[in-house]
Order: sequence, then structure tokens, then C-alpha cells
Amino acid sequence: MEKAHVVLDRLTLECRLGEVGCIVVDEAHMVADPNRGPGLEAALSKVLASRHRPQIIAMSATMGGLQTLSEWLQARMFLTNFRPVPLTEHVVFQGTVYMKVHGNVDVDSPLVRLRTLDRCFDRRSDPDGIAALVAEAEGQSVLVFCVSRRACEACAALLTDRLGSRRPEDLRLTLARQELLADMRGELGGEPTPGLSDCILHGVAFHHAGLTVEERTGVEQGFRAGIISVLTATSTLAAGINLPAQRVILRSFHQGPGPVRRAQYLQMVGRAGRAGLAQTGESFLMGRGAPGGQEWEAVSRLLVEPVPPLTSQLLPGERMNTSRQDAHLVEQGLRTLSTCPYSARTSGARSWVVHGAPTAGRLCHWPGTG
Repeated sequence: MEKAHVVLDRLTLECRLGEVGCIVVDEAHMVADPNRGPGLEAALSKVLASRHRPQIIAMSATMGGLQTLSEWLQARMFLTNFRPVPLTEHVVFQGTVYMKVHGNVDVDSPLVRLRTLDRCFDRRSDPDGIAALVAEAEGQSVLVFCVSRRACEACAALLTDRLGSRRPEDLRLTLARQELLADMRGELGGEPTPGLSDCILHGVAFHHAGLTVEERTGVEQGFRAGIISVLTATSTLAAGINLPAQRVILRSFHQGPGPVRRAQYLQMVGRAGRAGLAQTGESFLMGRGAPGGQEWEAVSRLLVEPVPPLTSQLLPGERMNTSRQDAHLVEQGLRTLSTCPYSARTSGARSWVVHGAPTAGRLCHWPGTG
């Protein structure tokens, strides 16, 4: 996304934006992300200001306020609820598995009790039941989302230790894992991140931004090929890489500084289900506390609430200083466009407004944001 912004800026400076026929924005909901949203919003604002602007195709599975976005992009909306593999959602509280019931249910919670988790490990070695949930998958692909890089590595080490001795030796997989590690060492020119090699030899791996590009690429290839069957990752993986799994587990209701958001949750559980390889996908959110408690109520709301409308990250607020800087960058880009023979002047472009930004044109207004 950031690289695309650089390319668009370069084309703008060279007055060559008219040579681009189509821009596809995958994961378009990222426009509302506090960190990456301003850059995407700025890039699209410049494109929208171009006289011969390319066609824009924005795609997302977790986006609210579509009418607002389509008006800004001057685009038509196409909506579908089709999912190639049905998803069954579960939550786990105190060793009991509950299933989400779809449709109109006249109850306080969309959850119904399904079963007791099969505790194949003692509580001291597997206190929250994560190893038991992974063991149930019986070698099928499992993606575990953890709250931090350190949590990813700790969870992978725990699963390697608990599951390594339970799985029968498979010579083909053993050789494939050794070959994967050899290739990774060759790319790195040395040993991988501490702990990663031992995990991979047991069919487990961790994935986060702290790994090198070579390590992440090797882990992703191994997971897609079935050489690695269990992958622990941070939530950023859900939005950036297509790695579907038979079973997706959210280790905690909290992802990052606060509770998981509805759009973020849908991104993660949306990885469950591999088209052509399974008839259904499964997701499990691991909760804390007792059923009926505060977190139980929060999880129940999370499962049914709509995705909130997108909010411009160029509007002032908690990020006011950054918003002003980003708005200034948009203004500079539009001034560049005004000198290009392929572009219209800012005053003639349909642009947005950043309230309170130090710009004469007051750029970048989302319809409905004030």
C-alpha cells in the first residue's frame, strides 16, 4: 500500500498518471486505519483530483458505511454475502465451547452451549486449552492469532512442546520440514530467529513483523504447502496475507491495546475455511472469566454488532498533529496535479475537506463527517 503511494506520487510528478488505467484497492477498509489510513486516503485523494483519473476498484469483506465511500470514489456498489466455505463461529469460556447461532434468536446472547473441551493435557501445562483446541484439528491447518510478537513465539513454543510427542512420525513431512529449513538457512546465510527451527521441525511456526522477509516467506510457503500445520501470528497477518486455514483461533478477546473490533474480528475469522479442501471453516475465540460476566457480554455483542462506518483518519481528533501533516501532503500533491497538463486544478476537483487543517483548499471531506 505504501509502495503504491510512492509510485502514484512519482507518476504525478512526471505528469504520467494518465497512463494508469485501473487502480485496485484490496482491503479498502484500511482507509480508516489510524496508522495506514492517512496514506491511503491521501493517495486516493490525489487520484480523484486528476482529470484523466484511472478507474478505481475498492474491495473489502469488512467495511461499513459503503454509501459514504462510494460517493467519495464516485463509484457503483456491488454487494454479495457469498462465501465459498461456510463458517461456524465458536467461543470458549472456562473449558466449555459455545457456538454462535445465526438468525433471529429471542435470547440475551447469540451463543449456545455445544460441548466441553476435551482436556487432553493437564491444566498446568495447558491452562486455557489452546493445545487441546489445536490437537482437535488432527493435523489440519490451524491459524492462531496472538496479541503480540512475544505471545506468538511463546504460543508456538508451547504447542511444539505439547503436540510434538503426540503426533506420529511422518517421514515425508520430516524431510520436507528439513528441506524448508535448509532453504531458509541458505536465504538467510545463517540460522533463523531463535526457536523457529525447532518449531518448524514439529510442524509449528510463528509469524510476525520481527522476522526477516526470508523467514516470513519460508513460513508462508510452508504453511500453504501443508508442511507447517500450525501457525501463530499477530492480527496484522489477517489484513495483509492470504493464508486460509481449516481452523482459526483467537487466543484472546484483546488484540493490541484494547478489545478486538468487529471489522478486525471478521478479518481474522474470515481466514477459516479452505475452498476445495474442506466443507466448512471453524473459528474459536478464547474468552476470560465466567459465562455471563463482563467479557462474555462484550463477546456476545461483538458477534452480532454491525461493522461501524468508516471514519476519515485525516480528520482532526486524537491524531490532530499527524492529521495536519497528512493534509498538508495531500495539498502539496494536488498543487502538483494542477501544474500537470493531464490534471484539473484543485478548485475544479471533487475533493474532501480536513476540518481545521492549515490548507487554503480545505481538502478531503468525507460525506457525512461534518
